Amino acid sequence: MQKTEGHPMKRAQHKLTIERRVVEVSQKLFLENGYSKTTIKDITEKAGITTGSLYHFFGDKEEILRHITKDMFDAAAAMADEIGGGAGRPWLRFALEIGMQFYFVLAHKPVAELYLTAHQSGNIGRLILQSAQSRNQAIFQTVLPHLTSDDYFVMSLAVKGIVHSFVQEVVHSKKKPDPGLISRAVEMTLLIFQIPKNEMTNTIQKTHELINQYFADIYRTVRS
Repeated sequence: MQKTEGHPMKRAQHKLTIERRVVEVSQKLFLENGYSKTTIKDITEKAGITTGSLYHFFGDKEEILRHITKDMFDAAAAMADEIGGGAGRPWLRFALEIGMQFYFVLAHKPVAELYLTAHQSGNIGRLILQSAQSRNQAIFQTVLPHLTSDDYFVMSLAVKGIVHSFVQEVVHSKKKPDPGLISRAVEMTLLIFQIPKNEMTNTIQKTHELINQYFADIYRTVRS
């Protein structure tokens, strides 16, 4: 009886192991070589699995990127909650999460290119928007209780547009983007979520301080 019951658990563990290996290898290859230049063959060879095994777990390369994107955003959200002081500081938690993304793309152009690819994908773009709407509603529902789900959808869509445009500028600009853009971009996103004027300056300043203080740990959420 024990042997029979053990099989489903072993299969589930094997599935998780293969999926995690593919995601980790793919993320490394995407950041080193670029998403478009990385092939399924590159991934299977690096992961030590067959093409059939990969397609058993992932429909295509875009689905792998979808998993990577979700992991990156989940890690950034967790880090923002941890260093931002918890549920009592909604605008700081939000600013940290957005600010991290801006710092990521300025620190390493392959990260920016990967972000841009994710935002330009229809399926992954919808995932980003849905996750952002849910996350933002959870962050702000106590201080902005009058907002509806539709309000959060539109506001999250506006923030997504700012992030997408920022990343696009970093990737395609012929000159090195001004780091001062981060403060202005974070300010625009905070205005969308109705930050009180007396909290704006302190929130942006604290965002920069905390990201600089914890940048090595934050950056590992993208590179690991």
